[in-house]
Amino acid sequence: VGLHMERTPELVVGIVGILKAGGVYVPLDPSYPTERLEFIIEDANCQYVVTTADFKDSQLIKHLRAVVVPETTPKNQPHVSVAVEPDCGIYVIYTSGSTGKPKGIVLKHQNVLALMDGCGQRYDFDSADVWSFFHSFCFDVSVWEIFGALLHGATCLVVPYQVTRTPEEFAKWSAKYGVTVCSQTPSAFFALLPHIVTEPSAYAFKYFVLGGEKLEFGKLQPFFNAFGGMARPPIITNNLGNSESCVHYMFKAVQQRDLVTADCSNVGRPVPSSHIYILLQGLQPAPVGVWGELVIA
Repeated sequence: VGLHMERTPELVVGIVGILKAGGVYVPLDPSYPTERLEFIIEDANCQYVVTTADFKDSQLIKHLRAVVVPETTPKNQPHVSVAVEPDCGIYVIYTSGSTGKPKGIVLKHQNVLALMDGCGQRYDFDSADVWSFFHSFCFDVSVWEIFGALLHGATCLVVPYQVTRTPEEFAKWSAKYGVTVCSQTPSAFFALLPHIVTEPSAYAFKYFVLGGEKLEFGKLQPFFNAFGGMARPPIITNNLGNSESCVHYMFKAVQQRDLVTADCSNVGRPVPSSHIYILLQGLQPAPVGVWGELVIA
């Protein structure tokens, strides 16, 4: 089921509705090029689309059966809730296509649950948290942001697109709404950092979950200077993952002493739900200290 709408609270409602009906959601971000969205619709064989009034007449989805939110169903309409198995699909995410056509990857309910269960053993999440939903829902970190909040009974703060484009505005939003779990790429985090170190007590941050790029540890000194003296300073984690593995499979909680290894972006150890092997050519285990390729099991 295609999901074609802006990043709003209705988007989260649309995802939950598709899942309750037993469907698999396919992100169709309106800001993406039309050619890419047309390819995704055809490749994923979308028959239905959940959208809003702003897009219901779009040429892109005119051939699909549309469910428009927040238009309501009749009050006597029974609620639909379909039982699904752990190995049923939950969403389809598409790669960038930088080496050819975008590739659709079907993730399952069990992948998302394993992610949350494994990371839940390493992070101290609870229902009082406020998770920022900052990224496009075509980017798989949005799965972490949305379901991390929902599965912990926490608040999912939907950050408007324009706010995400301006680090200073996002800093104001974070202070105003008490964001505790903030997921960023390192480049976005370093753009945000100058705006939050001036008054660290104004923020409720518990975790900065960083990934998607190499994290340069040496640039983190201003963070530790500003937040290090707090009774409970926020924790930065350096995460590694890919679309096939469902967002994260390795992470490292960065401490100030790690900054001396500024030339190394330590990604730590696998989350408890993942098994990682370092292999040589021929899939032979690499000896300790020998370079190899990470293989996820």
